[in-house]
Amino acid sequence: LTEMSGYGIPTDAAQRALRACDDPVALSKLRTSDMVKWCIRGHKDSEVSRKYVKDMLNKLIQCGEADVFHFTVAMHFCDTSEEIQNLIDGPMLKLKVMPSRKIYTKLLLMLAREGNQKEGLRVINEDLPKSYSEDERKSLSEWIKSTKKSLRQMQYGCLSLHVQEGTPEAWQ
Repeated sequence: LTEMSGYGIPTDAAQRALRACDDPVALSKLRTSDMVKWCIRGHKDSEVSRKYVKDMLNKLIQCGEADVFHFTVAMHFCDTSEEIQNLIDGPMLKLKVMPSRKIYTKLLLMLAREGNQKEGLRVINEDLPKSYSEDERKSLSEWIKSTKKSLRQMQYGCLSLHVQEGTPEAWQ
């Protein structure tokens, strides 16, 4: 670092990164914040951001370092419920990472958007952790059943959002 600062290269970020290496929680926060920055940039250039976040997640998975926060950020770039389910049943299960409520919420929203009520009810009844109360499960079941009526509105809203953001999904 001394050599870097001798050449006029800013070392603040490098020092923070080196200090974070000693603390797993700080290192996870550093990686997560980096992924979040790419999610924010994703509105401008979604393919580059998508590739960066997925590549980073894959590297963390290979090293066994991915945690629930990294998976939660990566869910923003999943286009289908199948992609989310594959992450839950694949690397998350392998690394023994419990999906968060945000991940289950994203999965249920995606299933509703796709009109897949049966799978949504299966997830609610079989996959949700015991931390969900019976009232929460009942409420989610009623919600997923009611989405059939509003599916077209949901799909139209999703398509409108893609058109506004100018993402490639709008033209598929």
